[in-house]
Amino acid sequence: MPGFCVFYTENGMESGTERDTKTVQKKVRKRMRKAVWRTVWKQYKRIRKLYKETYENYTETIQKQFRILYIRDLISYENYTENYIKTNERTLIMRKLHWLFMAVCLAVMPLLQSCDDNDGYSIGDFTPPLWATVRVTGNAFYLDCDVWGTLWPVNTNLGWYEPVDGKRVITVFNPLSDEYAGYDHAVKILRLNDVLTKEVETLTPETEEEFGNDPVLIYQGDIGISGGYMDILFLQNLPSENKHRISLVRPQDDAELYGDDGYIHLELRYNDYDDVTGLRKYGAVSYNLNSLDITSETKGIKLKINSEVNGEVELSFDFASTADNTKDVQDLDLSEMRLK
Repeated sequence: MPGFCVFYTENGMESGTERDTKTVQKKVRKRMRKAVWRTVWKQYKRIRKLYKETYENYTETIQKQFRILYIRDLISYENYTENYIKTNERTLIMRKLHWLFMAVCLAVMPLLQSCDDNDGYSIGDFTPPLWATVRVTGNAFYLDCDVWGTLWPVNTNLGWYEPVDGKRVITVFNPLSDEYAGYDHAVKILRLNDVLTKEVETLTPETEEEFGNDPVLIYQGDIGISGGYMDILFLQNLPSENKHRISLVRPQDDAELYGDDGYIHLELRYNDYDDVTGLRKYGAVSYNLNSLDITSETKGIKLKINSEVNGEVELSFDFASTADNTKDVQDLDLSEMRLK
């Protein structure tokens, strides 16, 4: 006997066979899918509308911000341009004033320059290297320059220097004034190089070997007599260990010393103790001539030297014409000199 089933529909209760059950179920599922899709579609349209409104609001906000930034930048650029123009105008005016001032200075400079050398010295004035003798007075010292006379140094930065009375130096200075406190000049010392200072020694058979007679390299014009001293510049062949000895010697016999020709006869002796390196540096030595009997009748000095270039020669120095020999020396460095 075929079975029956009863089920409910939207139209009420219906009855049918089991064969119709599947058909009915399909219809129900179809209706349910349609209902779900209608609900989903409604939610989609609502979300889409909300998104569209949100996007439009966001776009409008961004556009407003860009407009604000654009206007702000435009105002800033205009202000910058205006300030730049004003700055350039001020710079141009200052440059014109600067050149005008320079032109006025150049125009009046000849009127401000002095025509008399006695009006004073400039801070920028300085001497060439000059020979001088240190003179100690109390706790201070001054220089007795062969060319400028007595010099009083006004420097406050000479605490490092240890003056020795009678020491010869090569100095460069800035003259500041004349006739200062009993001295010929007040000066600012710019450079002060101590020079080996010695006396004239006597050559004897006993001292012959110690004085030596090795050749020495001295250029023409590097020996001078001034300020009561014989000043010698030469190129020393530096030693590796022992200091070389350089000496100005006189003969034992006064008859040989004071010749009939009116000259005093001396010799320059050099002993390198067979210790040379081949490295050349400037050396300087100054000999005090006050032990010699120099009178108004004395013409000068004749000096024998053993020259590296010319061998043994005799040079003549007339007191009437011999002067300071440092006029051509600009950058004399005696720091590596090895002499005694």
